[in-house]
Amino acid sequence: MKNKIILFLLVLFLTISCYEIYKIFTIKKVENIEIEKIEELKISEEETKENKTSQEERI
Repeated sequence: MKNKIILFLLVLFLTISCYEIYKIFTIKKVENIEIEKIEELKISEEETKENKTSQEERI
């Protein structure tokens, strides 16, 4: 009986640990995607500013 309880607790602990690790990796993945989007927006914004500057110089 004691062995079954220990085994159950071990399995429960491993299951919870795996789930938490999965959540951490999922959050990191989402953060990386968001960071990439922000960087793309910055680059796009810089290009837009450069284009406006060049258009103003032409005028």
